[in-house]
Amino acid sequence: MKPIVVLAVLLLIIVPIAGQSQDSEEFPLTVTDKSGVEITLDAPVEDILCLSIACIDHLHQLGLQPAGITDLLALPFEQYFGEIDEDMTIISGGMQPDIEQIAAMGPDLIIGQAGFFDALREAFSSIAPLFLIYPTTVEDTISEVETMGLITGRSDEAEAAAEAFLERYEAYHEDVPGDLTMMIVFGAAEGDNMFLEAANGQTCLMLEEIASCPFTVPEDATGVAAFGYSNFTFESILVADPDVIFFSGYNEDRSLNEEAIEALEANELWQELTAVQNERVYLIEPWVWRGGRGLTLMARTLDEAMPALYPDVFPEPLAFETDTDETSEDDTEADE
Repeated sequence: MKPIVVLAVLLLIIVPIAGQSQDSEEFPLTVTDKSGVEITLDAPVEDILCLSIACIDHLHQLGLQPAGITDLLALPFEQYFGEIDEDMTIISGGMQPDIEQIAAMGPDLIIGQAGFFDALREAFSSIAPLFLIYPTTVEDTISEVETMGLITGRSDEAEAAAEAFLERYEAYHEDVPGDLTMMIVFGAAEGDNMFLEAANGQTCLMLEEIASCPFTVPEDATGVAAFGYSNFTFESILVADPDVIFFSGYNEDRSLNEEAIEALEANELWQELTAVQNERVYLIEPWVWRGGRGLTLMARTLDEAMPALYPDVFPEPLAFETDTDETSEDDTEADE
């Protein structure tokens, strides 16, 4: 395995995107979002509208809840971050949020996913600044948490969150050969294609020294491919023939869809895969494993992935003092 000493010193060298130092919380404060737009804040932000799961996750790491979320995020919020406060505003419209409802809410800051909400910046301009985020690596995620700590006046909490995650991350890297390949599937097969996470996806990058993802997208890819997701043919999947498959089908509430994987049992190409023959196909939850999320869900992904990848080393997830939520026992049940 390659050494991961660089991760042990992340807290010493990572500074928020705007170049502010870790202990600088003097306002006005200027930060730069994922799209390169600078935003100046006169005081710590209190009422934040979250349009992305990473926003919710980052605030959760700081001990905060958003003032508002979209209806699309309500279900994963309750599943992974606790009860929705009765004062929290639920904005209708999902990926096309209701502008009038947001204006009536009057947030101090709107945080959305880069690549998805960029076009709404002008519409939001008379309401509140739009700050775009999308973490793609461990470093990105920690940097975003630290930036959120700065703008909310919670840098100490951000540093503690980063330290806790790195402790888990490094503990899971110890004593594993790192010689497995894996495939992360989102959605049922469509014709001769499957929608997969590529090597530049957030989970594949997080686990790259533990188990590699053998699928790549062009460096100049656009759309969702730029974030590490694309369709790949069964022919290319058979060539890669991954050791382990993590599978998520979608249904209306974006939870596990066992019918999707059951339908694959009739697919001869699927049955030729080594992981299928060795019964090393594991069901996963899309909100936990999808890209663009924060440290809470990334930690949960590690806890689910490691016993599945290396059961001899990790017969069960590691326990940490900072854990507050128990990982569901059936999250990584092998498909039979």
